[in-house]
Amino acid sequence: MSTQYPNAIDSYPVHSDNVNEKIAASVLNNIQDAIVALEQKLGQSGLTSMPTVGPADSLTIVNHQVYISNGTSWNPVGGGSAGSDAIEVELTSTSATTVASYTPKANGNYVVYVYFRVTGASTNVTVSVTYDDAGGPVTNTLLPTQSEGVGSWSLVPLFINVTTAAPIVVSVTAGIANQVYASASVVGV
Repeated sequence: MSTQYPNAIDSYPVHSDNVNEKIAASVLNNIQDAIVALEQKLGQSGLTSMPTVGPADSLTIVNHQVYISNGTSWNPVGGGSAGSDAIEVELTSTSATTVASYTPKANGNYVVYVYFRVTGASTNVTVSVTYDDAGGPVTNTLLPTQSEGVGSWSLVPLFINVTTAAPIVVSVTAGIANQVYASASVVGV
């Protein structure tokens, strides 16, 4: 029996550790068929555009944007804005470095994600986000200046409601140049 996907979900017998049990080649072939069917569905580049899926699939995420299906078409949920992505920006000075910046096209909700890693030796790190909300300019310090050891760090996401008056800017400051690499995403929700 080959895979039933995408017309149906495959099922397989449950196996347990038992020296008397032999797994038939057909079982492994069925699993391989299912994997190939998924790969063909996604393509060689992975999920780079809206998938063609059946009505049972109602939610997906593409490029940080959540989409929901009504069975015939996909529609963005929330602000519909992908925002900004920055990966492994090296902090080459001890001044504040803009890691990510995004100017909203409409007032709405956004989430800011920040990750950084410290190499070489411990150093002070500061992370702040500036933006405008209905009350005016805001600076939110996600990480006040503190010493961070060698390793990788992920901060608690920041949920904000912004206006189009100014960009959302993620800034990171390192106490020692060339020892901190920062990544950030600004995502419309």
